[in-house]
Amino acid sequence: MTKHRRRIGFVSVLTAFLFAAALPAAAEEADHKDQHAEHAEHAFHRHHLSVFIGNTENEDNRDADTFGVGYDYRLGQYHGIGVMVEYVGAHDTVTAVVPLQLHPWEGLKVFGAPGAEFEDGHAKLLIRLGLGYQFFFGDAWSIEPVVNWDAVHGDLKTIFGLHIGRGF
Repeated sequence: MTKHRRRIGFVSVLTAFLFAAALPAAAEEADHKDQHAEHAEHAFHRHHLSVFIGNTENEDNRDADTFGVGYDYRLGQYHGIGVMVEYVGAHDTVTAVVPLQLHPWEGLKVFGAPGAEFEDGHAKLLIRLGLGYQFFFGDAWSIEPVVNWDAVHGDLKTIFGLHIGRGF
């Protein structure tokens, strides 16, 4: 088994484990929302900070551990804007994006983002499309499995991983 397949397997198992661990909290959150339906449309946090742990793979099947931080600001129930900065280890690059977000249903988040990739002192234009689902637990904590696709200077990169965050 190649290093790449082991890494994808590890991240997939970790994502599945965290997804399964979040299900009881998500069910409790859904039950809580049902009990307070009159306030449900205002139940989101305007501000959300998160850390990102994941993997980036380019078209040449080179993959790299990816770490980042993010901030989301909810403009309303269905729209948001954010800032995300990631470090891609083996590629030794930094990516910065400004996601424009749609929150069409429950924890589902769909977004597009202009941004830049910085490598060897040079910046390249980047366009990102992404999809995630936030599972909330406790008062304000969340786990969000996410997949992103970055188009950078003719190269398509796939980024997958988890955001672990807190709303306030």
